[in-house]
Amino acid sequence: MAIDMWSLGCILAELYTGFPIFPGENEQEQLSCIMEVLGVPEKEYINRSSRKKLFFDMNGAPRAVVNSKGRRRKPGTKSLQQVLRCTDEDFLDFISKCLVWDPERRIKPQAALRHPFVSSRRHKPPPSTTKATASSSSLSSSRTKQLNETPKKSLISAPTPLTARSARTTVIAGGPTTPSSSSHASATLGSSSRSYRASQTQGLSSYSSRTLSGFAVRDV
Repeated sequence: MAIDMWSLGCILAELYTGFPIFPGENEQEQLSCIMEVLGVPEKEYINRSSRKKLFFDMNGAPRAVVNSKGRRRKPGTKSLQQVLRCTDEDFLDFISKCLVWDPERRIKPQAALRHPFVSSRRHKPPPSTTKATASSSSLSSSRTKQLNETPKKSLISAPTPLTARSARTTVIAGGPTTPSSSSHASATLGSSSRSYRASQTQGLSSYSSRTLSGFAVRDV
């Protein structure tokens, strides 16, 4: 339908610019936006409208509309190229054939498919595909490089735990001994010392007894 081709032209223009091509605050201003680009429609179309008095005066001239920002739009003061800010001739021609006042002269769907804007781009990849592929390859190579460099960092040995250091042997009197052998040596030395003191005490005691006995015999 002709109204669908009009909608297609408006949608493509908004997709390109990011803004509605005819940004009216109400019906009156929206028609002013359309006439600002396409000019005033022919009188035969105006006369066929059941609401023409709302938008046009008795002579068929557009009624003055001022928006909330105090702006008044004048018919035919902007071109489609100025509104879209585009220099692509195929795109501008396609949009201009969609946005025609007369529904009978508006481009038909079959003709739209044969238009250079559609037919010349049907089998072409978008321009950003190559850049996206290149960035993806660069990202993959950087990740692979990081993965390959990761094992090298693990070659640095970790510090020895405190428990491992405490279990090492110590050097006593020029030779390595373990804590158990050290305790055994201390126990042996203590036992020998006690035996030596006991034998000395026992000998002294026996000697004292004999000496005392000798004194006692002499006295008698």
